[in-house]
Amino acid sequence: HPRAPLPLVPRPPHPTLPYRVPYHASAMRQPDATAGRTAAIDAASALLFSLLSVIMTWPLARVLRTAVADPGDPFLSTWILDWDWYATFHRGVSLFQANIFSPSLYPLAYSDNVYGIAMLLFPLRALGMGPLTAFNVVILGGFAFSGFAAYLLGRSIPGSPAAGITTGLVDGFASFRF
Repeated sequence: HPRAPLPLVPRPPHPTLPYRVPYHASAMRQPDATAGRTAAIDAASALLFSLLSVIMTWPLARVLRTAVADPGDPFLSTWILDWDWYATFHRGVSLFQANIFSPSLYPLAYSDNVYGIAMLLFPLRALGMGPLTAFNVVILGGFAFSGFAAYLLGRSIPGSPAAGITTGLVDGFASFRF
């Protein structure tokens, strides 16, 4: 049976006054038979972006424990992430009182503290992964997750997995990221 059109509700004259959107039972999402196929395509896409992140950053995956992609910022970022780990579990509340620029007060505040990323690394560090290895895993994961998130956005707007993969490739692996 065709879905009955929803009645139009005029907006109230004042933007702060509440108004009710009509509820129609047919507007609820019903589980469809393609949900399993969509999940399989999403999983394959996540695997694709993970493989592409390894391929595009090669030979980084081969030397995760001993090398970085660039001799500049990765060493500073690795040190900051390692300091976040150390300060959180060994020094308590003195996160910003890092062991650099002595006798300066709160030297970590002079740079990015990237504590949000550090919290994602805490489980890897707790498993015994070294700071450089954890940093490189985050680099690889960053490319893969960026591509996959763009894939999800690109798939959801037009409803096409091909559009999602194209969006993920452009966003996750554009040349300016390398």
